[in-house]
Amino acid sequence: MLKRLISGTFLLLTPILANAAVIVQDLTVTRDQTDFDTPVVFNLFDNTTGSVLESVVVELFARSSGSIQVENRSTTRASSVTAVLSTIITLQLPDGTTTLTATPSTTRTDSLSTFDGVVDYDGTSGVEFVNLATNDYESLIISSPSLLTLFTGIGQSQFLFEAIATSTVNGGGNLATLIDTFASADVRITYYYVPVSQSLGLLLLGVGLMMARRYSR
Repeated sequence: MLKRLISGTFLLLTPILANAAVIVQDLTVTRDQTDFDTPVVFNLFDNTTGSVLESVVVELFARSSGSIQVENRSTTRASSVTAVLSTIITLQLPDGTTTLTATPSTTRTDSLSTFDGVVDYDGTSGVEFVNLATNDYESLIISSPSLLTLFTGIGQSQFLFEAIATSTVNGGGNLATLIDTFASADVRITYYYVPVSQSLGLLLLGVGLMMARRYSR
């Protein structure tokens, strides 16, 4: 009898457990000049129907773009310059402490002659690195109950998105530089959950096992 009850219960649940459901949200942070921060609003997982949130995956597709102009102002020495366009992009969860951090970065180099007399970022002593673009990716898998509560409820919540430029130019002590750094991103949230029908199935499993134990006595 015990075997029959357990077998019957699991046969009932097999198709249920094989079909966990997914909800995906795609959010966008539009391109803007660094440094800046902005809220990223997302929809919470509604558990009032009885569905159970099992895990959340947060993905950050970070992008940095811009231009760097350099002029060697030394009248006595040529200069080998290294220009780095980079940004620290952070997505802070609603708890205020958990974060994803991406660091898109790209590097360019050039050799510049002694100063040609005009600061125009052109000629033999100047260079313009334009249309620079780079990206980085970070993700976070959340399954702990304390963090899942940040994504559960009715309505909306928000991340805090922050982009801080860390672009630099190196190469000699007499350089004129002009740096423009921009940042943007896409954020994807994926909810993995057990639908209400499966939640009832799990409850049925518990009841079935309790009955099985009772009959086995």
